[in-house]
Amino acid sequence: DESPTYHKFCYINNNSEYRLNSQVCVWRKDIFDFSLISEESPWDWETFGNKRNAVLLSNVDFYCISEKYPEPYFYNSEFCNKKYSPDVVRNAVIRGKWDLNCIEKCFKENNINIDYNKRGIYIPEKNIGLLKKLTKKLKKLIHLKNTLNNRKKAKIEQKEKYYNFVKKYIEKKED
Repeated sequence: DESPTYHKFCYINNNSEYRLNSQVCVWRKDIFDFSLISEESPWDWETFGNKRNAVLLSNVDFYCISEKYPEPYFYNSEFCNKKYSPDVVRNAVIRGKWDLNCIEKCFKENNINIDYNKRGIYIPEKNIGLLKKLTKKLKKLIHLKNTLNNRKKAKIEQKEKYYNFVKKYIEKKED
């Protein structure tokens, strides 16, 4: 049901499956920090954090946008710059920096003022060279692993052949 206190928002029940989640949202920093455990991945946090915080944060109210209103942020929409494929999921923050191609228009339309200098701005072109280098190194490592595995298999086969040869030789001697 829509909250009488917060227009356009609905209360999220304490036992809801994804009360805590990694989607675009607004947090009270103290509550967000309290909910985190450094050893958890974002996926672990969504799963185990919800169970843990159903008890630990039971006195904190969580809200989501009412289904009656359009969401302010769409992953695959006109908010994303056309240079990205329309079927690629975009995120507000990539590698710790704002992705302006997806959020800038949304922030402007919703009068959200953000100091982009604090977090920085993600520029994909800067990371392409690094991505290519890492991909090339990964391919080399995979090739090396496959080569070593093939050598191990060849050695095992060679040892088996030698073992069978010795075994047959001993059997012939015994006859």
